[in-house]
Amino acid sequence: MNNGVATFDVTILLQESKGIRSGMTGEAVITVQEKQGVLYVPIEAVQKRGDQYMVITASGNARNTEGNIQMKQVEVGISNEDYIEITNGLSEGEEVILPTVTANQSQQLNRFPGAFPGEMGGFQGGGSRVGSRNSTGGGNR
Repeated sequence: MNNGVATFDVTILLQESKGIRSGMTGEAVITVQEKQGVLYVPIEAVQKRGDQYMVITASGNARNTEGNIQMKQVEVGISNEDYIEITNGLSEGEEVILPTVTANQSQQLNRFPGAFPGEMGGFQGGGSRVGSRNSTGGGNR
């Protein structure tokens, strides 16, 4: 590691090597795993509780009425730094609630009893629609 940058020696086979000479350096993006047409959500929407993964979903018009949220167990697949694949437990178009941090934790606990006290902070705030598109990233988190 040099100046916060990790370097690795690799051997690659190029189909065409025109313009490439011994001793040259380069940058590469290595795709470990890729899937097409998957259901994914922002990674911060999924919380691990024991050996289960949970999301908070909005039911009805939760943006305007308190109390219309529920914990929902999901199964996850691949992830990257930003998104995580949902393989079971959510449908495309369902709304998930992203956690937010507020100053007073006791207010959060009173407002959302049983919702991971002390681990996440409150769960009020903006929702995020479940997306469906390509997902590229490393292994499970």
